[in-house]
Amino acid sequence: MATTAAGGLKITVMWAREPILAGPAVFLAGPSAHAGAGVESWRLAAIDEFRT
Repeated sequence: MATTAAGGLKITVMWAREPILAGPAVFLAGPSAHAGAGVESWRLAAIDEFRT
């Protein structure tokens, strides 16, 4: 779990198997590349969009 602040908005990134916090949330669902495929996760770019 990692927490950052952007423009007055607190963003907490939670990964699989971490406890879910109460409050507003966005769930990013979609395909993931296989480990070792050399493809970067799209989720990190999506989280950065929320931060800007």
